[in-house]
Amino acid sequence: MSRIYEQLKTAQKARDEAALPKGAVRSSPPHERRRSPRLALRIPVFVYGYLPGRKPFHEEAELMHVNSDGGLLILSTNLRLGQKLLLTNKLNQTEQKSFVVYFKSAGEGKFEVGVEFAQRCPEFVQTSPRKAKS
Repeated sequence: MSRIYEQLKTAQKARDEAALPKGAVRSSPPHERRRSPRLALRIPVFVYGYLPGRKPFHEEAELMHVNSDGGLLILSTNLRLGQKLLLTNKLNQTEQKSFVVYFKSAGEGKFEVGVEFAQRCPEFVQTSPRKAKS
């Protein structure tokens, strides 16, 4: 049984490596059990949402340690777990609804914000512009 397990692990690793965009580097250890591998990319995004009292906010940031399920933002806006956000990839203009799943003070008025996409979206983490549909 262990040989079968090792073969499955090897096949999964090969599929994961083949799915990486050209030039991307995996930033999470291979033993980590995420739904998709993290990539050491920095994607410029616009972040939109609402503060308490339905006051809208927006902020420019970089989405880091990304995968097709989410990533990490450093923001100056104080958010809360479960809060809904709309992210726009500035490089390819793809929009993605997401929500806050991790929140921690990073000091000096900054916050680490982990976001999970409402729907898996590998296109969102692409760094090249979308091709126009004909």
